[in-house]
Amino acid sequence: MKQLFQLTRHIMGENSSLTLPDHTSAENLANQFNEFFIDKVASIHQQFDKNVRWTDIMEADVTFNGECLSQFEPTNETEIRELILRAPNKSCSMDPLPTWILKRCVDVLLPIITAIVNKSLAESLVPPPFKHSSVTPLLKKTGLDKNSLKNYRPVSQLPFVSKLVERVVANRLSHHLSVYSKCFA
Repeated sequence: MKQLFQLTRHIMGENSSLTLPDHTSAENLANQFNEFFIDKVASIHQQFDKNVRWTDIMEADVTFNGECLSQFEPTNETEIRELILRAPNKSCSMDPLPTWILKRCVDVLLPIITAIVNKSLAESLVPPPFKHSSVTPLLKKTGLDKNSLKNYRPVSQLPFVSKLVERVVANRLSHHLSVYSKCFA
């Protein structure tokens, strides 16, 4: 039975060597980490200079003489196939199947995944399921006190198709910036 669980964890890409603080309830520990990370983000936000207005920064004396990027060009199955096959075999607990299986079934799933990515690009929206992540607390360095929450950093794991959308958008932005990099005056 133990081998079955080990194989399942291996197939799903789960890490069994996760170091966590001593705890009696996994739910309470998850809530403690959640509160700690939320408070940390709030603390960082409070450190921003309240006198700086982002509109002032955006209205800086810079003109752009290039084509405005108002929408993203759609992708195609060739680009999506390349992105899938080059991606590491990491999976998230929210993925319906592990990445290595997706790679083996790429020809069957390619039209569906390409359609999902193109719909996201066309509507300029990230589908709600892609906005959720699985957060894993990781000890910052070996040897730190595992019972102190400040010694952990949150690592977000996004669904695989969400990362594909991000990579396609990054490709479009990189291309646009390389073509129009000399258009700023």
